[in-house]
Amino acid sequence: MKHYPSLVSNILLLILLTTTSSLFAQTKVLKGRIINEKNQGIANASIKIPDLGIQLYTDSLGNYSLQINNKIADRTVVTYSFLGKETESREYNLQKINSFPAILLKNSTFALDEITVQAKQGQKSNSSLLINRDMIERYPSLSLNDILNFLPNRRIMAPSVQSMQNVNLRGAFAETSGSARNVNQMNNAFGTAIIMDDMVLSNNSNMQSRNPNITGLSRANLSVSSSDYNIGGDNIASNYSGESAFGGVDIRQIPTESIENIEVISGVAPVRYGDITDGAIIVERQAGSTPAFFRLQTRNDATSYGMSKGFKLSPSLGHLNLDLSYVNSYADNRDKLKQYERINGSAIWTIRYGNSDKWKQTISGTYNKTLDGVNKDPDDPESTAVTFGGWNYSVSSRLSYQPNGSFLKHIGFNIGLQEGHQVSYREYYYNDAYVLYTDTTGTGVVEGTYDTGQYTAINHIDGRPISINGRLEANAVAKLAGLTHYLNFGTNVDYSKNNGLGRISDPSRPNKGIGQYSERYYDYSLLHPSWNIGFYLEDRINAKLAGKPLNITAGVRMDLQNGHPSISPRTNLNYKFNDHSSLGLAYGLGFKSPSLAHLYPGPTFMETILLNAYNGLVNESTNRIFVYRFDPKSEQLKPQFSQTLEATFRYAKDGHHLAFNTYYKANRRGFNSTSFREIIELPKYEAIARPGEKPLVEQIGSTKYFIRPSQILNANDIDNLGFEVMYSTPKIPAIYTSFNIAGGFTSSANQDYYNSEKEYNGEGSDPKDITIGIYLPLKRKNFFSQGRMGSSTHFPKLRLIVEMIADFQLINVQKTVKSQYYPLAYYTRDMEYVAVDQFDINNPQHAFLYDQRKKEFEEANDKGNLLYGNFHLNVAKEIGDKLRLSFNVYNFLDYQPRIRRSSGTSLSVLTPNMPPNYGAQITYKF
Repeated sequence: MKHYPSLVSNILLLILLTTTSSLFAQTKVLKGRIINEKNQGIANASIKIPDLGIQLYTDSLGNYSLQINNKIADRTVVTYSFLGKETESREYNLQKINSFPAILLKNSTFALDEITVQAKQGQKSNSSLLINRDMIERYPSLSLNDILNFLPNRRIMAPSVQSMQNVNLRGAFAETSGSARNVNQMNNAFGTAIIMDDMVLSNNSNMQSRNPNITGLSRANLSVSSSDYNIGGDNIASNYSGESAFGGVDIRQIPTESIENIEVISGVAPVRYGDITDGAIIVERQAGSTPAFFRLQTRNDATSYGMSKGFKLSPSLGHLNLDLSYVNSYADNRDKLKQYERINGSAIWTIRYGNSDKWKQTISGTYNKTLDGVNKDPDDPESTAVTFGGWNYSVSSRLSYQPNGSFLKHIGFNIGLQEGHQVSYREYYYNDAYVLYTDTTGTGVVEGTYDTGQYTAINHIDGRPISINGRLEANAVAKLAGLTHYLNFGTNVDYSKNNGLGRISDPSRPNKGIGQYSERYYDYSLLHPSWNIGFYLEDRINAKLAGKPLNITAGVRMDLQNGHPSISPRTNLNYKFNDHSSLGLAYGLGFKSPSLAHLYPGPTFMETILLNAYNGLVNESTNRIFVYRFDPKSEQLKPQFSQTLEATFRYAKDGHHLAFNTYYKANRRGFNSTSFREIIELPKYEAIARPGEKPLVEQIGSTKYFIRPSQILNANDIDNLGFEVMYSTPKIPAIYTSFNIAGGFTSSANQDYYNSEKEYNGEGSDPKDITIGIYLPLKRKNFFSQGRMGSSTHFPKLRLIVEMIADFQLINVQKTVKSQYYPLAYYTRDMEYVAVDQFDINNPQHAFLYDQRKKEFEEANDKGNLLYGNFHLNVAKEIGDKLRLSFNVYNFLDYQPRIRRSSGTSLSVLTPNMPPNYGAQITYKF
């Protein structure tokens, strides 16, 4: 904190100097025009100048004008776009031109000689990738997740909404089994922001989970086994959950019908994006006047409908854009037990007013409703039924003013509200002789209550998340020290609260699947909200080095996240050393605050039965139960953070495009639940029976017990090292075909903070048996590599595209460091703690612990790598300018490799590829 005053002073001095220097600058007005293929002006076409934060629109004749400072404006990129047209970008030296040339925007159709086959370079960072509308329309998709198949080092999956969909960027994660999720993967998704129309879709107020201090963070989600809805196979997840607390936003909720483009930032993001550690997905939806758009898609397990239309209300009322979509999907269409159903609707109203339309306001409203879960089997009265559902809406206002002065170019004020209602529900049926429970909420020895053992226990979680975020920022341009500076500065505020009923638990109907733990009602609405406040300044400079363009973007963020301050410097350097090639270097820090679910997991209740004298008659029975209440402290939980260093190389010449990124990303203070073992001594009781009345209870001594409270802490570090590559060839005229490759490699080294444990000899009786071994904190290394090769055959005159992709998993292994074999200490059955100060392989206890750990890790490391491929086909055909047909097959060769995988003495045969998944789509514009 002691450096803050000097930093703020320097920022204010820079702004003062740039403002003063701009007062004496002269200005000029540049005019331009945007036309179509008939040389007609295009009304309401967009002109964006990212460096200045300016967005202009053409008038009814396609004309526009821009006022610039002719002393300081130099090389500037201008982007021209209009819905249904190919986007064009031009670079100008604004000091040397007196007007903009006319820009021709061609219709975006398959009749064009060139089409987009890979994601393009984005504008927000050196390695960001842009997926445009043409690609979104060409490939059938059920949600945003399906479009992200274009990213390198990512396995291509068939479009589906039957599993949770979080975004992970630049990480390698170990496989999990059962209901467990990989905590590192959850932290990566939690640190990846989803930003739609410049408003963050926050998951900070999502609290849909069981108590993570009972189940562990990896198993806190309410889940159901796939066998409960009659689905099986080694290529099917063994458990399903519709909850995404502790992770990222479930992007199954985001339809693609209205998306204009997607920019993916995997590296160092601009400083205006805060509360992130692992990247951002930036989604821009259609607004303004657009043709009516209808899309129908059917797949093996899903049907979707979507439609949208943009209207011009009047010159004074602006434009209104509406869209509606619906998806219905079953895991198995034969029995229809597991279902996912989603309906989305949105309205975007855009109005421009004031002199020369300098004021622009966009008001957006979005509604989403989801029905997700497993229905009860009508043929099985004891079958499982589980529900994950709810609704949410968001409203936002984006107000911008473009003074277009000599210094200040743009002022923006955004404010948005998200609110929802989430419900998770599952029933458990018990048929026992009796149940013994207590509903006490404090620590101590109490007498419990006997009741009938035939009952239904429930997990019922009611969440009502609320998120409010706002941003005030400005863009300016000035000249200082002979260089042009494009400034972006501002502040943002995020507020998160959950007013849900919480975890609705009835202690008289306990869930017996959680061991010695028990649950109590936990009201979310009583919890404190979380606040994140940030300030940022970024300076972009277009300079020259050895006569070649050098672009420098440098900025800093200052954040206060739930009371924890942080400073995040970030920079992107890009040097174009010839007409075809460029090098980039980027460095940055990012911080992600814990969510409400991390901060407020709720109290934990552990119960130990000291006496149970039950003879079948309640009035002649008694008991004693020790209840231990543990209240975790959230104040010590700090934001997780990352530090990224990235280098990029890009080459483009004669239709050849190559992009190569290599990176090192250090993630620190990752969240996880950690337990601490304690020994307590409790009374030992004896009951003396008395006919017709409760027994007499006497204390006859004491017994030692373990208690093991758990809480969420900053618990691990990860070092990620890897590369990504994308390459595409020009079209070969003789065969109308171009080729492309994409892939990458990631190595992730994980280091836990706290010692690990392993239990042994659970069935023995010798008091000196080793029952618990204590070892060093775990160190693991995960390696992942995915590569694909594709061909795109394009016949412009036929308006036909045929694309084939061969997708290969090259590496997917986990290795545990051998130094983890050595024990630190152990407990015996009589609860004696024995430290291993000096390891001795000749000591029987030391050798036992070493051999057991070595066997465990060698079996895990012997699983080996899974190397296999898959093959996909996509065909798209245009009929005229209005009708487009698409046909897509995942695994169109029905390639089913059988892979033998060993683990110690066991052997399994895996079939990693899913059966063919067919999809057809009709798109009609009118």
